[in-house]
Amino acid sequence: MIAPQESRLLAGGEYEYLCDGHLVPVSESWQLSRTERGFAMLSQRAIPLLSVVIVVRVHFSGAGMERCLLQWRSTISEESVATATFAASPEQGVYRYRPRGAPARSVAVGDAHCFPLLRVFVGGIIQALVAEGGSGRVLVPWIHDPTQETRLFEPEFSVRSVQYLGSSGSGNPQAEEGVELDHFRYSGGQYESGADYWLANGLLHEYRWQQRGANWVVRLKNLDGRWPGAELWPSTRPAVNANQ
Repeated sequence: MIAPQESRLLAGGEYEYLCDGHLVPVSESWQLSRTERGFAMLSQRAIPLLSVVIVVRVHFSGAGMERCLLQWRSTISEESVATATFAASPEQGVYRYRPRGAPARSVAVGDAHCFPLLRVFVGGIIQALVAEGGSGRVLVPWIHDPTQETRLFEPEFSVRSVQYLGSSGSGNPQAEEGVELDHFRYSGGQYESGADYWLANGLLHEYRWQQRGANWVVRLKNLDGRWPGAELWPSTRPAVNANQ
């Protein structure tokens, strides 16, 4: 478990999901707080059609993600269907997961970066890949088929790459006036054709990808408070194109 710390709320917001231009009944909210050792983030994705909510709590220190707790919870029984934790260390981080009714298992993460599923954490993984020259191994908890409860949160490793495509909202008609956005193309894993991300100071503002012929868009809304930018993630913008 993640030990409680004194914290002060800094910012919060939500993400809305659209498929082929139509709103999808998925709500995803997040709150960022400052703690004694760094920052804490709480994010939740509610999927009413599946009677599921994914809850993610992460603590960040100056060295990046320190600890993470994930829960896949039923909104009907209010029980955890699956849980997982990640604990970083200077030598080798450990990922531990447990589907309901199964024993817990631990996996050494090695040089991989842990991505805790929800959209607000995208800036951290992009920053980490940029720092490695544009690509690296990433651990993503498995959630491809919610009906396979015994597999939920299994560690799935893949090589991911990121390419910087410009700033100032280039290619993004939804860019807000006065907000400078960095455009990245993210590839690897299930993103064979790549996905496009627009971030401002490390915070995801928009995300687009294609899946089975459908066009998906995720957009930030109801942003409130002060996003700390480089205090949380040093920089998501490389000096040059990461793949050149």
